[in-house]
Amino acid sequence: MRQAGMLVERMKNGEAAPEKHFNPYLYEALEHQGILMTGSEWAQHAANPFPDTNQPLLVEVGCYMGKNVLEFAQNNPNWNVLGIDITYKRTVKAARKIKSLGMTNAKILISDARQALAELPPGSLKGLCVFFPDPWPKKKQKKNRLLQEPFLKLLAEKLDPKDGFFWFKTDSEDYFQCVKELTTQLKWGESAPDVLPQGLEPLPYTTVFEALFMGKNLPIYRRVFTPPQG
Repeated sequence: MRQAGMLVERMKNGEAAPEKHFNPYLYEALEHQGILMTGSEWAQHAANPFPDTNQPLLVEVGCYMGKNVLEFAQNNPNWNVLGIDITYKRTVKAARKIKSLGMTNAKILISDARQALAELPPGSLKGLCVFFPDPWPKKKQKKNRLLQEPFLKLLAEKLDPKDGFFWFKTDSEDYFQCVKELTTQLKWGESAPDVLPQGLEPLPYTTVFEALFMGKNLPIYRRVFTPPQG
């Protein structure tokens, strides 16, 4: 997955794509300059990636095709919204929608979320959303989960200590309980189940996967966590 981002980056720098790569989304990525960022572009501009730098920053990790990024940005024009994913098909489709709507407060990044988060200045992030990440359900797979202690410690450094938030949704009870145990251990605050983050327009921001699970009457586990104080 990381290679896809590297190929886009090389092509933006004028290199030709390897002959075996004829995926149209890879080439279309070049048409979304300023909207679809690569890892190196983010590293250069993470502190100042949007036209209005005074607006709070909301990041969605695993933004898929950009449905929630668009809803966040359209319904909260006083926020800057960044969607992160690791495949060029998803990121290009999301960037295409942003471009067609002429939105200036939304951007897409093709990158590993850990690397992207590490580039942010401390305290500069108002909110981070992780909706329905891969649960890696088997015991030997759990080491691959995104939401583990190192990530949560890094996130705590980057969130606004006063009113920053981490919004988590999953259909995996085991993943949810593991995150709850970690946040308790690390002294994060926790909302009631259906409380939404403060400052955002109170919409459900339902993901494609969430709608699918709800249609099957499967339980959804959700919380808004706040970073440790002091």
